[in-house]
Amino acid sequence: MNWPIRDKMKTTSRLRGAVEVAGIVAVILTLVIVGYELRQNTSQLRAAASYSMTQGVNSMNAGIYNDSSLAAILINGERDYASLDSVQRMRFDAFQFSRLNMAEHILDLEAEGVSELNFSFVDHVVSRFRTQPGLQDFISTYEETYVGSEELLSRLTSQ
Repeated sequence: MNWPIRDKMKTTSRLRGAVEVAGIVAVILTLVIVGYELRQNTSQLRAAASYSMTQGVNSMNAGIYNDSSLAAILINGERDYASLDSVQRMRFDAFQFSRLNMAEHILDLEAEGVSELNFSFVDHVVSRFRTQPGLQDFISTYEETYVGSEELLSRLTSQ
């Protein structure tokens, strides 16, 4: 005579099991959706970082293209930093700090896994600083007060 109670217990147990399975499926589905959204956001962040870096480099290049006096200062300063007068040195220093800031930013994005867009900019900057006497003098002048990363500074100053 206890069969109706036993049947209710079986039904309740089955219902509880079905709810648990549905809950597990919901959690798994939620994790898949969150993973997809993270991947999409990362892709968008990488695209924005790439665009930002490209715009920064283009802006620096446009400054050189559109200002022949700046181009002359950069050419002369890379050869002989000491030959620049105070106004030329100010412009030269500002441009070089912008280059270094751009290189630092690219290295930071790469270290954070946001971007792999080195596109040889950092290598180019390092190569120029290692081979141009004026740039070597520039970095020697500011080495003690350089606020960038040790990684970039060591790459700039090592031979």
